[in-house]
Amino acid sequence: VTGYIQYWFISHHQNESWVDDHPWLALLPEDAIGVDLSIGSEIMISKGVGSMVLATFVERLKALGYETIIIDPDASNNRAIRAYEKAGFRVIEELKNKTGDVLLMAHQGATHRI
Repeated sequence: VTGYIQYWFISHHQNESWVDDHPWLALLPEDAIGVDLSIGSEIMISKGVGSMVLATFVERLKALGYETIIIDPDASNNRAIRAYEKAGFRVIEELKNKTGDVLLMAHQGATHRI
């Protein structure tokens, strides 16, 4: 079973070409980071693996000093949204329905107002 998790810097995408297609990027703090993950095989779905891995990864990112951590599941992926909520992410209400087909969520421990 192979999966992955990574983080990316919002500031690297806060440029004209990206913001033209994704205007919500300009509304996030420059020091925010985004997280992407895949738990791998379908046999791992609905077993709590994604929530556990994501929560552990967020703890490590916070220990490194990152404060604003976002994730952007497909707005129709209810299973992923529930898993991310279990890991401490909440919908950014101010950006709801303003981010295309993704639902922008921030870790509840974020110290920056988004």
